[in-house]
Formats: sequence, C-alpha cells, structure tokens
Amino acid sequence: MPWRDNEWVWNAIAAIGMFMFFTRFLVQWIYSEKLKESKVPAIFWWQSLLGALLMLLYALRQRDLWFTLGYLFTFIPYSRNLVLMYRRRRAAEAAVQA
Repeated sequence: MPWRDNEWVWNAIAAIGMFMFFTRFLVQWIYSEKLKESKVPAIFWWQSLLGALLMLLYALRQRDLWFTLGYLFTFIPYSRNLVLMYRRRRAAEAAVQA
C-alpha cells in the first residue's frame, strides 16, 4: 500500500473522506429546510440516528478522531428531519379536525 507509514497522508485522506461524507448530510439538511419537509419515511431517520449512535460509540472506543467527528454531527440533520416530519404531520391532522 502506498504511503503506508506516512501518518499525515492517511490523516488527510480521512479528513477529506469525512468532509465528503458529511457534505451529503448538509445537502439533505439544506434541501429539507428549504422545503420545510422531509421526503423520506420516518423510519429512515430513526435508523440513521441509531446507526450513527452505534458508529459513534465504536469510533470513540477506537479513539479515532476523524471517525468520531464524522458521526458526531450527523445527529443534527437526522433529528431536524424528524422534527419537520412530525410537525407537518401534526399540522395536517389539525387541519383535518378543523
């Protein structure tokens, strides 16, 4: 494997990889904020929250900075999408009752 012993190269690769992975969460978050709704089922977000929690625990156990940072901030868009979904559902139910 090239650069096997170059720690800074692998840290840079990890940082760039996590940045690329994290930006897809930002895109989804911004898209949902713009529409004020989420376009995926609630179970997707619950599974994402659970998966992120488990991966975060694993990353902490491994004491891996980039792995930990990558999963630490994923809770923000997952939680926000659930809030948007349930808020919209309550508003729709209230409109039907009115």
